Amino acid sequence: MFAKDLIAQGNLKEFYIEISEIIRRYIEDRYFVPALEETSGETLAELNNQNLEKEAYQILESFLHTSDLVKFARYRPSDDEHKNVSSWAVNFVDQTKVIYTKSESDSNIESESQLLMEESA
Repeated sequence: MFAKDLIAQGNLKEFYIEISEIIRRYIEDRYFVPALEETSGETLAELNNQNLEKEAYQILESFLHTSDLVKFARYRPSDDEHKNVSSWAVNFVDQTKVIYTKSESDSNIESESQLLMEESA
């Protein structure tokens, strides 16, 4: 999305629509909240009920507020605000993503599976 450079082309509304949709899809997949079908206020209320960390909540709130202004109120943000919105989106995902690590029991299961496959061959 960033590679399209929509802001430099003057396509502000399209940029904010796309970045907002990406974050809302992420919210749906990560938190099982129907963010694409809700207002920003409804989405924030649901996430608040899920004990979203304060900093991540504030980042998302700022992101959604600015995006909504551009999409619905013809707001024209400054260059610094564009950079903020982009970094808010990235930071929100970085702060809330789930990272799975391989546990020792997973390694043991893989070893046992490998042995069974070798024995049956």
